[in-house]
Amino acid sequence: MDRAMLNRTSSGCKSLKQQKSVEDVALEHSDNLMASPARVTPFLIYLVFIVTLGPLLFGYHLGELNAPQKVITCKVDQVPTGSRYNIFTLPECIPMSDGQWGLVQSIFTIGGLLGALFSGSIATRYGRLFAMEWLTFFLAMGPMAEALADKMWVLTLGRALSGLGAGAATVVCPIYISEVAPKEQRGLFGAFTQVQINFGIFFAQLLGYFLSTNSRWRWILATAGIVAGATFLGLMLTPETPMWLAANNRPRMAREILQRVRGEAVGIREEMDSWEISGDAEQETLLGPHRGLQPRKQQGVSILDVIRFPRYRRAVIAVTGTMMAQQLCGINAVVMYSVAILGQIMAGQAALITVVVSAVNVLVTLLASPLADKVGRKPCLLLSISGMGSASAMLAVGLTQDFTVLTIIGLTVFVCSFGVGLGSVPFILPSELVGPEAVGAASSWALAGNWLSTFLVAQFFPLLNDALPEGRVWWIFAALAVFFGAFVVAFVPESKGKASPDEVWGRSAPLPMVDLGYEVHQAISFNETGQLYNLNIRFAQPPVGDLRFAAPVPPTGRDPAVQNGSVGKICPQAVPNWSPIASELEAYIIAGNVSSFNYTALNQQLQLALQNAPPTPQTDSRATEDCLFLDVIVPKAVFDKTSSRRRRWQTGGAPVVIWVYGGGYTLGSKEQWGNPSGLIKASQTGGRDDIIYVTFNYRLGALGWLAGPTFQASGGTSNAGLYDQRLAFQWVAQYIHLFGGDANQVTILGESAGGGSIVHQITAYGGQQPVPFQRAISQSPGFQLIASQYSGENTTNTFFSVLNVRTLAEGPGEVIRRSDPGKYNSSSGRFAKNITVMEGHNIAESPGFTPPYLETEADFESWLQSTLPGIPQPALDYILNVLYPAVYDGSEPYTTPLERAFLMVQEVIFACNTYYLNTAFNNQTYAYEFQVPPGFHGEDIPYTYYNGEGSDPTQDLIGPVAEELQGYLVNFAMTSNPNGLGLPYFPMYGANASINAINATYTRQQVDDVANQRCAWFQKGLFG
Repeated sequence: MDRAMLNRTSSGCKSLKQQKSVEDVALEHSDNLMASPARVTPFLIYLVFIVTLGPLLFGYHLGELNAPQKVITCKVDQVPTGSRYNIFTLPECIPMSDGQWGLVQSIFTIGGLLGALFSGSIATRYGRLFAMEWLTFFLAMGPMAEALADKMWVLTLGRALSGLGAGAATVVCPIYISEVAPKEQRGLFGAFTQVQINFGIFFAQLLGYFLSTNSRWRWILATAGIVAGATFLGLMLTPETPMWLAANNRPRMAREILQRVRGEAVGIREEMDSWEISGDAEQETLLGPHRGLQPRKQQGVSILDVIRFPRYRRAVIAVTGTMMAQQLCGINAVVMYSVAILGQIMAGQAALITVVVSAVNVLVTLLASPLADKVGRKPCLLLSISGMGSASAMLAVGLTQDFTVLTIIGLTVFVCSFGVGLGSVPFILPSELVGPEAVGAASSWALAGNWLSTFLVAQFFPLLNDALPEGRVWWIFAALAVFFGAFVVAFVPESKGKASPDEVWGRSAPLPMVDLGYEVHQAISFNETGQLYNLNIRFAQPPVGDLRFAAPVPPTGRDPAVQNGSVGKICPQAVPNWSPIASELEAYIIAGNVSSFNYTALNQQLQLALQNAPPTPQTDSRATEDCLFLDVIVPKAVFDKTSSRRRRWQTGGAPVVIWVYGGGYTLGSKEQWGNPSGLIKASQTGGRDDIIYVTFNYRLGALGWLAGPTFQASGGTSNAGLYDQRLAFQWVAQYIHLFGGDANQVTILGESAGGGSIVHQITAYGGQQPVPFQRAISQSPGFQLIASQYSGENTTNTFFSVLNVRTLAEGPGEVIRRSDPGKYNSSSGRFAKNITVMEGHNIAESPGFTPPYLETEADFESWLQSTLPGIPQPALDYILNVLYPAVYDGSEPYTTPLERAFLMVQEVIFACNTYYLNTAFNNQTYAYEFQVPPGFHGEDIPYTYYNGEGSDPTQDLIGPVAEELQGYLVNFAMTSNPNGLGLPYFPMYGANASINAINATYTRQQVDDVANQRCAWFQKGLFG
C-alpha cells in the first residue's frame, strides 16, 4: 500500500473522530425516542400509492382489451364518426383474426417476462427508484403506441412495451413497498399491491363498458399513458428506499428518509441496526461520495446463483410455483375474456356484469388483505385454490348447460376466491422465504413464471375455447387447481409469525458473509467456543508465471462465486536432510545419555535410506504454488458488533493478533498449530473484549527466500517471502474492520522463522517506512547472523550451481519447489521505532540445529565458514579464540566440544537476535526465557496454543504454565503491557537487562544471559 495513502487515511480518521460527535447527536436523539410501533404516516401512504400505480397499470393492461375486443377487431358494425375522432386519420378498427388477436393479447406477457427477469438486477445495482423511473418510461410509451396504432404490428409493439414496464413493476414495486413498510404491517401493504392490480382491472373494465364504441376505444388505451405520466411526476417526489441507501454506503441519507417515513416521534435505531450498516460505511459518507463505495458485508444473489445454490432452490420453487398458480388457475381467462364468455349466454349485459365482478374482486381483495396475517399464508392459498377450482367446475357446468345463474355465481366465486389468497400471498412470499440478499432474484424467477403462465393463458385459452365444446375448457382449470393445491401442500411452508427464512425452513442460521470487493467470503464453521472460522481467504494473486519470483500482487477483479475456504492450501515444502539426525540427538539429550550418541553411524543409516528411497513427487495434496491465503478466526460477539456503526465506535474494534509460523523458512503453514481458541479465551478474562486471530501462508524455500544481485538480475525479487508477509499485514490493515477488528491494534506474533521474519519486518526499508502493525512479539527469532550481500549472492550462485542452470527461467519447477536454499539474505538498517516489542527465547534452542560432529578446531572453523560465507579470517579467529575458546575446564559456559557447539548455535542463530531487539529499542521492551524442561526450540508453542488438553511430557505442568504465558501474550497484544491480574510481575527489560524466567514451578526475574560480549560483538556485524 502506498505510504502517502496510509498517511492520508490516518489524517482522515482524525477528521472522522471530530465529526463523529455530530452523528452521535442524531443517533442519541433517535435512541431517546420511544420505541413505539411505527405509525402509518401520510408520507408512507403517499409512497405506497405512487409506487403501486405501477401494479395498477399492470392490472389495467390485463383488462383493457377485454370489453373492446370486437370493436377493435372490426367484428361489429360501426357508424362512421367523422374527423372528431380521427385527427390523426386513424382507422376506426384494425381487422384481425382470432389468432392475431391472441398474439396482441399474449405479446404483453412476453414483454412482461423480459421486464420481470431483468428489473431485479437493475433495482439491486442502480436502486429501486431508478428502476421505477425506467419502467414508467415504458408504461408511458406503450399506451402511446397502442392508442395511435393503425396496423396490427403497431398495436402489438405498444402492448410489448407496456408489458416490459408492467413486468418490471410487478418485481420492483413490491420490493420498494417491503423496504419502506413497517415490518408489523408488511403483509397488509404487500396485499395492497394486488388491490391496485385488481383496481386496475376494474378501472379498465369500467372504461371499456363506456368507451367500447367507434373510435373511443383508443381512449381506453391512452388512459394508461396518462396514468403513467402522473406516476412519473409522483416519482419526482419519491425518495430511494432507506434500506437500499444503507446497503450502498449512504446511511446518513437513509436515516433522514426513514425518519421522515416513520414520523419524527418514532425511534428508528433498532430498525437501522437490523440492516447491518458497517461503521466504515458511515465513515465513507463523511469522507464524501467521491471516494467510491467500500466493500459491503453482503452482496445480492444473482438470478443464476439463486437456483444454483441449494440454500435458495426450494424457496424459488415455492414462490415460482405459487406465482404460476396465480395465472394457471384461470384468473386471466376471466380478466381478459369474461365479456366474450358471458356474451355467449347474455350478450346485452356481459360488459356490465364484468364490471360488477371486477368491483367485487377489488372489494374482496381489500377486505381479505389482513387475513394472511391472521390465519396464515398457506391456509389462504389452499382456500383460494379450492374456491377457484370449484368455481371453474361451476363455470364448466353453467356454460355447458346454459345455466346463466350458475355461470354468474361461478364467476363471482372465482374472483372472490382469487382475492382471498392467490391474489396477494404470492407477492408476500418471496421476502419471507428468502433473505434480503436473494429476494430480487427470487422475485424475478417468480414473476417470470407468472408472466409465462399469463402468456400461455392469453395465447391458448381462446384457441382451446374454440376447439373444445362450449365450457369444457374450464375443466382444465379445475384440474390445474387440484394440481396446484397439492403443490402448495407439498412445497410451500407456512411463514406466518416466522422471524426469518431460516426459521421458515427449519434450518440453522447461515454463516455470515463478508464482501471484500474482489470476492465474497463466507465463514465455514461456527464452533462451540463461539468463534467464526473464515478460512483460506485469498490475499494475493497466484504467485505463478511472471509472478513466480516476484513480489506478491493484491487480488483484482471480482470473483462472482461465494468462497467458503473449504479447500485448504499450503506452500511447497522442503524438509532439510539433517532433520532426522537432529531429532535423534534431542531424544538422547532427554534420556540423559548424550555421550552415547553416534553421529557417524546415524548419518550412514540416513544416507543409505536416502539412496534407496524412490524419488517421489510432493506428497501433500494441499501443496501448490498458488498458496497465498489467510485465515481469520473471530469471536461471533466481535463480528456481530460490525452490524452497528455506533457500537463499533464505542468499542473501537477488537485487537488483532497475526501469527507468523516458523519452519526454517522451508516448511510450515498457517494451519500447522490449529486451534487458537485458548489464546482467544485468555483474552476474555476479566470481562475484556476478545481478540481476532489471523494467520497466513508465505512462500518457502527457493520460491521465497533467494536474494542477491544475480538473483535480481535474473528477474527475481529478493526475499519474496518477506513481501508476502508484508502484503498479508497490509490486507489486515485494509479489511479487518469488516470482521470487527481494529486496524490500529494489530500485533504480529511469530516463532522461529516466524519470529525471525518479525525482526526482518521491523528492520525492513531501514525503518524509514511505516509498518502496518503496532506491536510485535518475537519468539525464538531464528535466522543466521545479519549477513552481508556476499552471503545472499553466494547462496544464489550455489543454488544455480546445484540446479545446473544460469537463470531462474531455466530451473525445473518441481526441483525449485523442493529445494532448500540454505541461507537467507536479511534486511539491515534502522529499526521501526513506532511499535512496542516483546520477545522471548528458550533455554535450549540449539540441539535440533547443531552439527553433532563438531569436535576439532578444524570442524568448528569449517562449520563457521559455511555458516558465514566470506567471513574474514581475523573475524573467524576472534570467534574461535576469544568469544568461544576451546577451553573445557569449566571457566567457560561449556565443558565439551558439543556443549560449545550448542552455545554457538544458541546465541548465533537464536538468542542474540532477542538481544538485538532489546538494545535497538533502548531496552524499552519486555523479554522472557522459557525454561520448562527440556526447553528445546519450539517447546513453547504448545503452551502458546494451549486449549486445556494435557500432553506429555509436561502433562501436569502445561496447564498453569500455559495459562500464564498466554496471559502475558494477550495482555501485551491488547495493552502493550504483559502485566495483568493474577500474573507474576513482568518487568521491562531496562538497563539491567531484566527478563522473566518462566519455569515449570515458578516465574522469576533474572538478568538476561545473552546480554554478553559475544552478542554485543555479533551485533556490530564485523564478520562479513
